[in-house]
Amino acid sequence: MINYPEYSVAESEIEKLKVIWTSEGVEILFSTGHKLFVPKERFTGGR
Repeated sequence: MINYPEYSVAESEIEKLKVIWTSEGVEILFSTGHKLFVPKERFTGGR
């Protein structure tokens, strides 16, 4: 779960998200053009 208070996604829009996994982390592209990058250390726990 990501708590991103400036933006919410309706359940019907979830399938429209584009997710790009890289060695640095994950980038989420919203249908509105917004991008959210989460560094891998934030979800791997240092593994």
